[in-house]
Amino acid sequence: EISSASTMTAYMYDGSNWVDYNVDPVVTFKANGGTGSDYTQTVNYNTSTALTANTFTRTGYTFTGWNTKTDGTGTSYTDKQKVTLKANTILYAKWTEKTYAVTISAGNGGTVSPSGSQTIGQVTKTTVTATANDNYEFANWTATGGVVVANTTSAATTITATAAGTLTANFRSTATNSLTVVAGAGIASVTGSTDPVTLGSTYDIKATPKTGYTFSTWTANPAANAEFADARSENTT
Repeated sequence: EISSASTMTAYMYDGSNWVDYNVDPVVTFKANGGTGSDYTQTVNYNTSTALTANTFTRTGYTFTGWNTKTDGTGTSYTDKQKVTLKANTILYAKWTEKTYAVTISAGNGGTVSPSGSQTIGQVTKTTVTATANDNYEFANWTATGGVVVANTTSAATTITATAAGTLTANFRSTATNSLTVVAGAGIASVTGSTDPVTLGSTYDIKATPKTGYTFSTWTANPAANAEFADARSENTT
């Protein structure tokens, strides 16, 4: 019997605690690795209500919705999904790392692993290894697009990507030979003879014409064995 105005609250037992019955649930949103402070939303009890839009961010990741467990194995919800709740709920942001297609290849003189088109993450580091063939050594990595190389001068390194691109392992020859610079007709002296020389490397050569002569050009024998920076210059490489 109630003799005057009263406020009554109903409770129910959830197996371990007594909880208010018909109380509007509170949804707590957590970043779960992202950036931003937790925030809450009160929804009407047992009434379809749209979730508050996500406000969290995470560098290198795309927000993909909510889950009732941190590892994503609970109940999932999309952003701003309408939900019907009867109890307080904690929702954890779900994230998927951004990935990009990167083509990895080796230049002349070696191989690379992995090779071909690879899916590279913006955060997760992928190890790449260059292996030189006989008579070659690793020189460096060259990248295009959004490929980021941790160490461009190390044969074994890691990469990430902020956009699609390419990665190439470059090699240089370690085979040696000799370079003999010979004075042709009208040339008083030459300098630059070297033994040994490394194939693919650059060397300075100089010709001094005799009095009354003008320098004309450099030629190589065999012609395919050497390239001149400027064959018509007395001092060149």
